[in-house]
Amino acid sequence: MSWRRLGWIDIPTARPRWWVSHAGFPTVVSVHGDEVLLFVSSRDEVQRSSCAHLRIGLLENGVEVIETGREPLLTPGAAGCFDESGVNVTFAEEDSGVMTVWYHGWLLLRGGGWINSIGRASGTLEDGLRRGSEAPVFDRDSEDPTSIGYPYWFNFPSGRALFYCSYESYGVPSLGQPYSYRVKLASGPNLSRRGFVLPHFPGAQAQSRPSVVSYMGRYLMFLSVKGDKYSICCAESPDGESWSWSERDWFLPPAGSEGEVEETAYASVITHRGKLVMFYNGDGHGATGVGVAVWDD
Repeated sequence: MSWRRLGWIDIPTARPRWWVSHAGFPTVVSVHGDEVLLFVSSRDEVQRSSCAHLRIGLLENGVEVIETGREPLLTPGAAGCFDESGVNVTFAEEDSGVMTVWYHGWLLLRGGGWINSIGRASGTLEDGLRRGSEAPVFDRDSEDPTSIGYPYWFNFPSGRALFYCSYESYGVPSLGQPYSYRVKLASGPNLSRRGFVLPHFPGAQAQSRPSVVSYMGRYLMFLSVKGDKYSICCAESPDGESWSWSERDWFLPPAGSEGEVEETAYASVITHRGKLVMFYNGDGHGATGVGVAVWDD
């Protein structure tokens, strides 16, 4: 049992000004047959991120790009708003042609570093995504005072739950400051915050971008875990309440080639035709494109 890489999707070569680099945080919106609609985070010349889309075809032993978005679906927010510096979609769902996304917005700080809060938008590919509010829909509070991000919803038998990430201790990695960042859970009609889900993986100080699936009688949560570099790890739960780290067979370390020489990160995992399929980034937070892998039992 292992992950088998299907292929690598490079960043489009003919890019507009709003998509100068990156295809970060690949997020599955919908699947029709073997065609997958993905949202990715692009960056412009000053590193502000927008939401773009790719339509991908899954082949038996490869992938193909069917369509590349020509216009951004969601752009950075207005000056002074929580998403002024960019938007990163990490959860999307489609109902009767209308797409709803949850994202974290960026606000860069003058002294270095940033803060994130969580927003929501909805719309269509044709008309783009529109915010319901310019304010966050799930924000920092006394339990999460510094920054929250990476929203991901999952429907358990007991109800719908929101996974997200929060600082246990705040620091700016680029400034050499120590920090601790972990996955949390919120649920109920008022999104009551229920605390951290997992201890740190040995040797790591950050967990980010949870993606949860139900597979073979258990729940699997794929996470980006950072020590010196990012790598995709996996946790599992029998009930969605208690989580523990899985066997290393489920992990996806970097291949050492293509766009993942040193890192793998930001997985979006789905079940397709009875198999797990993973869309993920490699080096540089999406700077090298998107990888696709399938789990072979």
